[in-house]
Amino acid sequence: MAEMEKALRRFFEYVNRPCWVDGKPAIFHRWVEEEQGVLIINSFVRRDDPVVEQALSDLHEKHLVRSGCSLEKLKTTRALVEYPDGTVGTVPLELIKFDAEAGS
Repeated sequence: MAEMEKALRRFFEYVNRPCWVDGKPAIFHRWVEEEQGVLIINSFVRRDDPVVEQALSDLHEKHLVRSGCSLEKLKTTRALVEYPDGTVGTVPLELIKFDAEAGS
């Protein structure tokens, strides 16, 4: 029975791995993949050009992609973590550290 307890403890420690997120302690739960839509304007325009604002407005309000634009999907991998106060969030890979000395 002691072997089973040791195996369960090792599994729990692996699944609920302590980590640091931007210098704060947290518990890593798993990797998650998030998907986000990115509007691509296929012409040379300045950011403050009204065409950009109109294209974004059409996308958000009418769910339409204007001519000369395309909607691409951007996938990113993030870490699902739990903080000591019980809050849960996803964080970018570059903010998570598994090294025991990362928080100091």
